[in-house]
Amino acid sequence: MLKELSSLIEMFLKESRAWFIAIFFYAIVFPLAIVFGFSFVVSKNFAIFLVSGTITFQVAITSLTSVAQSLGMDRDRGRLSFMISTGIPAWGYAIASSFVNNLMGIVSGYMILAVASFLGLITINYMEGFFLLVSLIIGTYTGSMFGLAMTAKIRNWRLLSQLALVFGFGFSFFAPVYFPLSYIPKYLIPLVYLEPTTYISQAIRLSMVANPSFILWNLYALLYGMVFMALASKWGLS
Repeated sequence: MLKELSSLIEMFLKESRAWFIAIFFYAIVFPLAIVFGFSFVVSKNFAIFLVSGTITFQVAITSLTSVAQSLGMDRDRGRLSFMISTGIPAWGYAIASSFVNNLMGIVSGYMILAVASFLGLITINYMEGFFLLVSLIIGTYTGSMFGLAMTAKIRNWRLLSQLALVFGFGFSFFAPVYFPLSYIPKYLIPLVYLEPTTYISQAIRLSMVANPSFILWNLYALLYGMVFMALASKWGLS
């Protein structure tokens, strides 16, 4: 099984070359432009929200949106069914497909961090950088599982592709990603806790300042991801 998974990951890595321009723009240029452009209008006290929010936004796009779109397209073209017929489990195919997207999300997160540090927006040490890695791994997992659950539930590829974009951008700007959770009106709190980016953004931001509560938020995000994974397993991909 490990041999099959490694072969699939290698295949997806090779395929990513065909999308190099789009990947480079959305994973590197676009988020860096956000941080650089808004760094001139954001106060020092809220710089951490700009940086962590942009990293969360990148996680949402590279994991949640991209995983749903790529898996949906493969299923629509029949490649997913073909792979499953050869003995590769659906979950294995999903893991291999999401690996490339999640890897780009993690790399992009550190690129954003490097630019923010160069601009003097934040300062971060090696331990905080390690904590951020933990949060990025869990965050990309949760986002991928949400995309996987969407793919399992929505069979129409065009509808899936549109909703993946809506959720990816919506969860980034209609959740406490670029601003504190305390700013949310009380009557909207229940809705906010339904959004996976709420947990991911809190974990990422708190890990960047070595606040121990980032562990709790990561645990919430991990559990949320496991719920999505269970739903995807129940609904099935093929």
